[in-house]
Amino acid sequence: MVTLSGMLAARGTRAVALGLVLFYSFVLTESDAHAQEGAISPPAPLQWPVQAGPTANSDFSITVLRQQVEFGGNEELCKILMREAGQPIPPNFNWSLCPPQFQAKVTAHEGKVSWAPSAEPTKCGTNCVGRPFMTQSSSLDRPNSIFAMLYGHLDFAIDVPGPFNRTVRYGYEAQFRCLTEPGAREGDFNIRLVFGTPVVGEPGILEGIVDFMIPANISRSIEAGIRRRLSAPRSQSQLLGRCTSIGAKKDPQPSFDSALFDRPPPGTMQPTVHNPPIGTVQGKSATVRFVRITRKPPVFGYAPPAEPGQFSVFVNGIAAHFPDTPALNLPAAGGSAAINFCKTIDMNGADRLQLIFVNSHSGAVWSQFGANTNFGAGPQRTMTTGRKVVVPGQPGPPNPTTGRAPVGRPQSIVLREFELVYTIEYRRPPDQVGGARPVTGDGTRTTRPGTILEPVLGQSIQPCRKI
Repeated sequence: MVTLSGMLAARGTRAVALGLVLFYSFVLTESDAHAQEGAISPPAPLQWPVQAGPTANSDFSITVLRQQVEFGGNEELCKILMREAGQPIPPNFNWSLCPPQFQAKVTAHEGKVSWAPSAEPTKCGTNCVGRPFMTQSSSLDRPNSIFAMLYGHLDFAIDVPGPFNRTVRYGYEAQFRCLTEPGAREGDFNIRLVFGTPVVGEPGILEGIVDFMIPANISRSIEAGIRRRLSAPRSQSQLLGRCTSIGAKKDPQPSFDSALFDRPPPGTMQPTVHNPPIGTVQGKSATVRFVRITRKPPVFGYAPPAEPGQFSVFVNGIAAHFPDTPALNLPAAGGSAAINFCKTIDMNGADRLQLIFVNSHSGAVWSQFGANTNFGAGPQRTMTTGRKVVVPGQPGPPNPTTGRAPVGRPQSIVLREFELVYTIEYRRPPDQVGGARPVTGDGTRTTRPGTILEPVLGQSIQPCRKI
């Protein structure tokens, strides 16, 4: 699997950033929660956190990020000088504990390892720190969310034997997220630096030079230093805290770029209802009832695992696991099991109901319904997991001379493996029903106002096992 860091090292910061911006400008739209069923692509990002607009009430300046990354690099360079001089490094080391003589050397670009010319993040402009933009995670088997990020790199000069120094580049992604708990609408503003593999600037250098001269954990050390400074008293920590949104501001002047986020008003935190008793949620709620799982017969040439694996679902980001019941021990040749599990979630303020069905053999599938369809309530629905597998090549026609049938190359195919049958029940308060009465399982309407309950017609509502 090609990672963003690997792409960064292979193709360069600007090329990768441009490609991702074009890709996500197509993928990301406003949160209109289009209905989609049975998809095996990366699930659409969840509703929360929402994208912050230009009027967001908080921001984190990219200038501050530059300063913190530079301090982290300075600390590492100081530690290298101290090790060479045989001096112990104090616990919880930071730049203020660097002896003055070593601070002077770091600032003057002296030592076997130093900043490359004009490579300090506070001096390099957009040459080593890119512009922020919006993107999203792209997991196949779990919920995704939007976040802001930028690309950057650190260049260090290494004094090696010979007339020329060598440059080692550490490419990184600076990610700005509003990390929410499953089902929650607010979370914590978070900054994370993800470093790629160091790249030596010129070929022909011994591979061990980087590990010898610069510690392999430089990325962890720099990130730890950044977090340490951001959480210190009277530092930039006042810009951090709780958030309900995340965004990116690309200013006409790059020095004013920032990551945006909204902080919720004090005392407005809403509790997350993960699986309340059916009918007890105040306002809107949805209950997904899981009716049956079917294991499809194997495709020609592929031998599936004997055991079916474990099954999980995410309902608007909230995880639930199917219990290990004997009925779910489906044979590799295929089979079906009736189940009666359910999951209820709070739908107040929600603009979608997203369901992700995952199997531990790496298969996954997702469906999503918007408010304009009562969040998918009513009919029986199905979704089937998909995953890529490799099957042997198929024999071709016999050679007329030798009589032998050539065998083709192995092929990668998408295996649609486990089918889940489910229904959705949606409830809303009386003042939003518009006079409609709830629909019962036999198709009759009750006289009790206040809900919309739409199971499959012809079926009675049986107690279900909550997961």
